[in-house]
Amino acid sequence: MDDHGDHAHIFVSNVLNGTVSRLDVAVGAKGLTLLKETAIAAGYTHVPNAGAVVLGPTGLAFDRGTDSLYVARPRTTRSMSSPTQAAARAP
Repeated sequence: MDDHGDHAHIFVSNVLNGTVSRLDVAVGAKGLTLLKETAIAAGYTHVPNAGAVVLGPTGLAFDRGTDSLYVARPRTTRSMSSPTQAAARAP
């Protein structure tokens, strides 16, 4: 999550289709309001797995300094950086 007080960017991985999305939300007295959902990455491996039910993009970590989202890839020890353009799309 990239928290700015009155608004935030929440990053979500979907193991069912291999995508990563950014949810832009407003934060108010009554909770969160979804402003926009943007797919920011796609094409990650996603497969059924007996032990985990399904494998897909996991382990999200955001670096505000470089505006990059790091995504751990299943079945490897590597991660991938994806520019989020969070600042350019802030509400």
